[in-house]
Amino acid sequence: MEGTTGRQRVAESVLLDLPFPWFDLGEQVAISNSLEMIQRLMATETKSAQTATALKRAVMQTLFTRGLRCEAQKETEIGPMPESWRLQPLGALCVDTDSVDLRSEGHRIIEYVDVSSISREYLRINTTSRHVLKEAPGRARKRIQAGDVIFATVRPTLLRVAVVPEDLNGQVCSTAFCVLRHERENVAAKFIYYVVQRDRFVQQLGEIETGASYPAVTDRMVKEQLVPLPSQAEQRDIVAILDAIDRKIDLHRRKRAVLEDLFKTLLHKLMTGEIQVGNLAMTAGMP
Repeated sequence: MEGTTGRQRVAESVLLDLPFPWFDLGEQVAISNSLEMIQRLMATETKSAQTATALKRAVMQTLFTRGLRCEAQKETEIGPMPESWRLQPLGALCVDTDSVDLRSEGHRIIEYVDVSSISREYLRINTTSRHVLKEAPGRARKRIQAGDVIFATVRPTLLRVAVVPEDLNGQVCSTAFCVLRHERENVAAKFIYYVVQRDRFVQQLGEIETGASYPAVTDRMVKEQLVPLPSQAEQRDIVAILDAIDRKIDLHRRKRAVLEDLFKTLLHKLMTGEIQVGNLAMTAGMP
């Protein structure tokens, strides 16, 4: 490649001189058809995941404004909600959390969760980095527990939120997260995780974020936001419905990932002759 890092290019003469495998026309068509079948299946799974995601947003809008009990609605500061529901600051649903102590824990090896660790597509922690605590990035200060909801306070409208899994219990996250630890006697598990995904909640934060090039909100701003609060039984029902939709979305995304891996593998093996297209048994139900 030639040119600077930001403008690198391959000369046309180099590209045209690159060798590539050549097959007779019948085998070219067979290979193309096989690979196109996988691409069509990938597109189907992508579309299904997008449809399920759109369904989730519509269902959330209905669940958090109408509820599940066919109640009359009342108007509130954040819009309509069932008459029996309460309007609460998010912080009222949470208990205090703490920070790590470098003096007593500095030599501990930690798994560090940064903002970039959160998948915006899956809304979960995808990656962590391992550090000795005292040598970790300066933002590695907030202790997390399994079941905590971590909400990124930098660029909050991008919605980077996740539930801390069991294998990260006692680990450390960035100060760029607001750690929301629910009061178990009053809030159903994962209710906070879903209530902060609401379009209305994200819009509320977008209206009060500060900073032009690096917009952010504080933990206090996040916890001051009003959220709808049904009975604990209805909270559990709402979580069950949204969990079921999330599982459906995840299924389609996992199937697409499998198909992507299959496509890359077949592309390499067919083009190198490692396997013959005539030996493939491919059907519309792949994989």
